[in-house]
Amino acid sequence: MRTAVKQTSSRRRRSRQSGFSLIELMVSVVIFLVVMGALYSLLRVGASDRFTTNQRAEILQSARSAMNQLGREITNAGYEFPDNGALVGNGCLAGVGLPNDNGTNPDTLPVVFGRNDVTGDATVRPNTDQMTIATIDDTFYVDPLTGTPQGLTIGSIGGTQREQVTIQNAALIDRCSVGELYIVSKANRIGWCTQIAGATLTFAPGDVLAMNSAHTTSPTYVFRGPGATGAWSTPPGATLRRVRLSTYFVTPQLTLVRRAYSSGAVLGGTGAGVVANAPFVDMPLAEGVEDFQIEYIVQNPLDPQNRTLVTSTPTVGQLIFIRQIRVTMTVRGPEIDPRTRDYSRATTTATYNTRNILFKQT
Repeated sequence: MRTAVKQTSSRRRRSRQSGFSLIELMVSVVIFLVVMGALYSLLRVGASDRFTTNQRAEILQSARSAMNQLGREITNAGYEFPDNGALVGNGCLAGVGLPNDNGTNPDTLPVVFGRNDVTGDATVRPNTDQMTIATIDDTFYVDPLTGTPQGLTIGSIGGTQREQVTIQNAALIDRCSVGELYIVSKANRIGWCTQIAGATLTFAPGDVLAMNSAHTTSPTYVFRGPGATGAWSTPPGATLRRVRLSTYFVTPQLTLVRRAYSSGAVLGGTGAGVVANAPFVDMPLAEGVEDFQIEYIVQNPLDPQNRTLVTSTPTVGQLIFIRQIRVTMTVRGPEIDPRTRDYSRATTTATYNTRNILFKQT
């Protein structure tokens, strides 16, 4: 009897120590795979969401930085600049990327000039816009007593081609630099400084931007007075002020660029006759810009109800009546999202007031 009990107890112990059956093992593996698959899916979704979030944050930061820079310049567009524009030599606008008027008279450089659908490949992505902004540099010469931006008083304009401007306040000539754009007030004419000797600035033809080219075939007058055919006296109270001119555009590599003409340009050569060999400096603002569209909200001065119109191609007569500029930009991320197999994109739109146009004395 006692022997039988021991044998039964021994068989039970061996049965308990025999392990899982094949069916139990397969069920366990299936459950493990299901759980791990679910965890992997959750981790993949989380990683993708994190990738998308990081990409979107990077995109928006890049777009916001570019919009802030553009907004500041639009807000200050036309500061102390003639509302009707300033004159340059006939055919000289091409040097700053603007179309010439194909006439025989001096061309006009406006405060704001927009070009619609000028860069890009419409078969791949939308063509992008371009905008040029002109303003007077308020840091050029500031009155130390009043803190008011001033111009350097002109003593005379001479030379064989009316290309030499002599400054009365010669002690301040160090404010000027070769390779900068300057405007003569009263005459409202712009030239590119090619040489400084003593208190005289020279604006000779042959400058790198071709801004000093002939207004007439013979003789050449860089800073001639309106309607003048020969030498002219300096306009009373005329001053010399520095011009800031910049263009915003998108390169074929999808980079939004601010091109600053003359400001900070690299100068080449030596001696008093130094001439700037780099007419502009490009500053990248945002990468991956697939679309860049500009609309102009223009006031109709003849409308009794003071209504405005929206246009992408303002006419020359509408330029001084621009009241707001609306910019829309689409930026893509630098990397392809592995889940969607495409770039992440963000579109942002901002509207800016052009506070200086027609709200100042000219």
